[in-house]
Amino acid sequence: MASPAASLRSFRPPCRLPVHLPVNIGLTFSSLAAATAQAPPRPAAAAAQTIDKPKPCCVCKDEKAARDDCMLFSKAADPMTDCQGTIDLYKSCMLGFGFKI
Repeated sequence: MASPAASLRSFRPPCRLPVHLPVNIGLTFSSLAAATAQAPPRPAAAAAQTIDKPKPCCVCKDEKAARDDCMLFSKAADPMTDCQGTIDLYKSCMLGFGFKI
């Protein structure tokens, strides 16, 4: 069985911890707790904004499908002009979620 000191040497903090935490052989749980307590708090508005914003692939699925179908199956010489209405609907939907296309 590995000694506690060996397990501390291989300890890697999760990615959500501040970058300035030391990751070395001398890292102890008390120093980790002290460093975490000294970390500057994140603004609540910024944290809420990152949590509430969905991924671009997860929004406007119906509009995206309509746009893709129009572009793929258009018989026009220039599908961009033929499908401009569905493209604009998709862009406005994505803009509503904060994504600029």
